[in-house]
Amino acid sequence: MEIITLLLKATAVLLNNIILKEVIAVKAVAGIAHMDIIRKLILKNNIE
Repeated sequence: MEIITLLLKATAVLLNNIILKEVIAVKAVAGIAHMDIIRKLILKNNIE
């Protein structure tokens, strides 16, 4: 029984870490895309 609970806990921790990393990656990509859009808007405004 103890081995099973340890395995379950280890799996839960691994899943948590993977999910956290994916969330951080998505936020980073979204942030970069957002900055790119802002930069293009600023450039467009400066040209006009």
